[in-house]
Amino acid sequence: MTSILEPIGRDDPEARRLYADFVREADGPLVYEREEAGIDLDQEVAKGPSPDLVPPNGVLLLARVDGEPAGLGGIRYLDTEVAEVKSMYVAPAFRGGGLGRQILARLDGIALE
Repeated sequence: MTSILEPIGRDDPEARRLYADFVREADGPLVYEREEAGIDLDQEVAKGPSPDLVPPNGVLLLARVDGEPAGLGGIRYLDTEVAEVKSMYVAPAFRGGGLGRQILARLDGIALE
């Protein structure tokens, strides 16, 4: 398994597809809260990843495994010395192989830079 992590724009079709999968999967436990708050799931998906996850506010990484889009990870900078992991997602077909750890390690490295 060869994985590549690369910065990507929030409007990239692969990033948007993985983000949609992430939102829909995460929505399961949050359905009640979302409905109570009046949040429309389709609208959330349509927004795509947060603008906070692209330069100069942060970084959005796309993980590929053997050329296939497999995961996303994002950090946002809170100030010049603090960043936070905003999101991390690994598609179900690519789970269990350490890709999540690779994404988090790369995000950590970017934040330390």
